[in-house]
Amino acid sequence: MIRILLIIILTSMPAIVAAQSGGFAGSHTRIGFNPRGIGMGNAMVSVSDEGIYTYHNPAHAANVAATQIDIGTAVMAFGRSLNTLGAALRLPPNAGLYIGVMNANVKDIDGRTSSGYHTRMYAVHDYQLLTSFGIKPGERVRIGATMKLNFANYDKDVSASQAFGMDLGMLITPSEKLHIGFAVQDLFTETVWNTAEFYGAAGSSNTSNRWPTRITLGASHRPSDKLLVSAEIEQQVQFSTVINRQVETGFDYPVPFDREEEITTSTRKLRLGARHHIHERLTLRAGYQLGDLGYIADNQRMSLGFSVHLPFDTMSPSIDYAVTREPGGISFMHAFAIRLNL
Repeated sequence: MIRILLIIILTSMPAIVAAQSGGFAGSHTRIGFNPRGIGMGNAMVSVSDEGIYTYHNPAHAANVAATQIDIGTAVMAFGRSLNTLGAALRLPPNAGLYIGVMNANVKDIDGRTSSGYHTRMYAVHDYQLLTSFGIKPGERVRIGATMKLNFANYDKDVSASQAFGMDLGMLITPSEKLHIGFAVQDLFTETVWNTAEFYGAAGSSNTSNRWPTRITLGASHRPSDKLLVSAEIEQQVQFSTVINRQVETGFDYPVPFDREEEITTSTRKLRLGARHHIHERLTLRAGYQLGDLGYIADNQRMSLGFSVHLPFDTMSPSIDYAVTREPGGISFMHAFAIRLNL
């Protein structure tokens, strides 16, 4: 009888999986795309005069004035790297196209058995290809859409997964100094993979993880030609699975089983940024991020950055840099990029 009671008590305790703001699929795509955005705390949904980065808002593609190319990389701890490449193209008379690639890697993962013996080193690779189109239907309104294709390669014995996603955005300019941006990102994005070849037929399963959907509203203001400040708030809608352990008592003995239930949670994030052209060859940036307004003490991050505008008329190159503390405070990330204007 005591054994039966213990089984009922233990299996009736719910186990909630990932019902908090961290640990969701696609986290590498939410770090930032380039040093200019990272240096301003990623508060870029309404900022288009730093360059065309539809990573933050697809409507920025409508502002392409000339061909722009950005090549970037980020130095991160624990064998991780983040590489980006983007190009913006003007489509006369009032539209633009942006094509970008993001690559995230984790290497030197030490594989071991349950007894602690080394097996082999692992590495994972994620890729995202994004294509954005923006158009100006009016003098003060820009709209855009981004199509994303995500690839994930986790192990040689696990088939690479693919995930499709979409962003929608709008940019309103009530005046030359005030811009208002709105974006909905990662719609319909879901990573699915099968582990049959890795674990064998007995352990095969299709695993599916939905990416959080992000809804961002922000504004930027230029008090002067040299200074720009921006602020935005993001509502991140997250999808998790709750596993309720229950017991069926209709048999001669209790039969425990798990019942899965999909739940939706949300997190609010705040981002602030500033940029100042202190010299024709130097731009400084600063940013502040609150990763979760419900846990302010543990989710504050500062960022700093700058751009050096080289004295060459051909391609007008710029070198960009930013440093920020990663989410969770595990380390600092250093991002570098070069900007070319053709």
